[in-house]
Amino acid sequence: MSPSISSILTAHKLPLLLHVIIETAAAFTFIFKPSRQLPPSLSSANPDKTSSPPSQTSCAAQTQTQSSSYDSHLSRRFIPSSPSPPPSSDGIATPTNETDVDDGKTKSEATTARKEVDLILLNYGGLLLTSNLISLVFLARPVFDDLAGLVSLCMASYHVWPAWRALTRMRLYAAAVERNAGGTGNQKFLGGPALHLVIHLGLLGGLVWAGVSV
Repeated sequence: MSPSISSILTAHKLPLLLHVIIETAAAFTFIFKPSRQLPPSLSSANPDKTSSPPSQTSCAAQTQTQSSSYDSHLSRRFIPSSPSPPPSSDGIATPTNETDVDDGKTKSEATTARKEVDLILLNYGGLLLTSNLISLVFLARPVFDDLAGLVSLCMASYHVWPAWRALTRMRLYAAAVERNAGGTGNQKFLGGPALHLVIHLGLLGGLVWAGVSV
């Protein structure tokens, strides 16, 4: 027997229904758009910042760079260069500059770390979808009994953590503004941390009410 609309839209089931709606949107962003949940320093999908017009300092730095390039040209012309590194057994010259090797290793480690972050966000999105499936099961039941109330309390405990995250992001953003350092990430994504805090606190209160008032 399929549940009717009236059996789903009851006062006690409404917080669970809102949980499903809100967390479905969040789950899809964690799974398909993980970079939107990360600050620019960890995101690989950041748009390039618009370049500002050159200042006197940048012009002076450019002049100094050109002068250094000219000096380097003279050095290469009149000072014998060091011999190139001997080729290895496979015919490829062995690099003697360890900085290039270190830079390549650092980039490789950063790429691996970013992939690990994406996998963690993917798992988190999957957990959100699982919580939604559990909620849908109890929404489909004809009655809202003690077991459904316990499930509502369990779902309420989840909303403590995104509420804390939103509050922390608001504090970080305020501290960055005081330092004139700009934002700390995607502050306006899906409404920004202030709206996230209100939503999760509202769902927390609604689910707790549904759980204790059965």
